[in-house]
Order: sequence, then structure tokens, then C-alpha cells
Amino acid sequence: MESNMNEESILKRTLILTGKLVGIFSIWVALVSVVAIFAAGRMVVALSGGAAEPSALSPSDATKKDEGAGSRVKNPPVNANKPNG
Repeated sequence: MESNMNEESILKRTLILTGKLVGIFSIWVALVSVVAIFAAGRMVVALSGGAAEPSALSPSDATKKDEGAGSRVKNPPVNANKPNG
């Protein structure tokens, strides 16, 4: 009877230790992942030389961009109204 209680105690302590190690490892991996994603994002922004978000454009840049797209859409091709033949 004494050895049976000892085995249960060892199993219980082993499972608790395993749970603690898995929890600590999971938290560590999550922290390292967040730091790596943040660092990679900063590096991409630094290498590209631009803003990370399109909302960071200045109002004049956004106006120029819209005017360019609008001029292509509003002007039809030169030969659009000519018959085929």
C-alpha cells in the first residue's frame, strides 16, 4: 500500500512539473514572437523608407494619387467611337 501511494505522488508531481514547464515555455514563445514581429515590422519600414500605414499619407499626397486615377478613368481612348472597318 505504501508503494502505491508513493507512485501516485511521483506521478502527480511529474504532471504538475510538466504543466508548469509547458506554461512557461508557451509564455516565452509568445513573448519572443511578439518581439520578433515588432522588430521585423520596424526593419521593413526602415528599409522601405516609407510609412508603415497608408493612412500616414499627407493630404496632398492623397489628392495627387486620386487625381491621377481619376484622369485615367475619365478620358476614354482616342479611337473608342470609330467604327470597325
